[in-house]
Amino acid sequence: MKKVSLLAAAALIMSAGSASAQDWAGFYVGGNISSSSGESEQDATIGGQWSIESQNTRDFVSEHFDGDLDPEGWGYGIQGGYNWQTESGFVFGGEIGYSVLNADDATGNRVGNPSATPSLTYTVSNATEIESVLNARANIGYDFGGVLGYVVLGYSWAEVSSDILITSNGNYLKAASESDNVGGFTWGLGGAIRLGGPWSARLEYTRTDFDELSYSTVYRPGSSFTSPAYTENYDEDLSLDSIQVGVNFDF
Repeated sequence: MKKVSLLAAAALIMSAGSASAQDWAGFYVGGNISSSSGESEQDATIGGQWSIESQNTRDFVSEHFDGDLDPEGWGYGIQGGYNWQTESGFVFGGEIGYSVLNADDATGNRVGNPSATPSLTYTVSNATEIESVLNARANIGYDFGGVLGYVVLGYSWAEVSSDILITSNGNYLKAASESDNVGGFTWGLGGAIRLGGPWSARLEYTRTDFDELSYSTVYRPGSSFTSPAYTENYDEDLSLDSIQVGVNFDF
């Protein structure tokens, strides 16, 4: 629903624009709002003393401690760049942008138990948040007479925070909290239109597949176990899709 609303707003902006003979060459700066949704897979690899547990328990823990999340949220940002335009109408540009996203998701408390030991329960919660994104990219497009269509190719760095909490009625208390920057390649499609004078509006779709974020759980105070008896190491795969509406001032 958020993306439908954003696309409708973009359509109104672009339908209000007027085509212009002015080309796209030169510097520009602007701002944007965006709707983002992503996919996060927090995969746990167990080790240490888990090896002495039954196969049934190990299989249960390996699956139950995982987390599949769908972070989403509204964002806002700024961008600036420079375009070169050929006489034939091709436009080549470079751009740097920064966006605050606050796209997050959490699974809540998932309670389960190994079938081999039904009296033992594990409660797990997983959470992740994409706080902000910095990107550097190239735009390659063609001027259709006041309307610019282009493809986006670049690289993005995201500030990501992830949390895991594991408890059990056997007083097994573990947690992980990691905040780090991860990078990944970005690609997408966009369109821009002249609004009159130095102003232009644009609509974009981009996708970024980020590198893995890795972290490990640690024992919480009060746990009946001591490190490093049982271990859980996490690898998080993260991707992000964004639809963005922006306005630029062209110098």
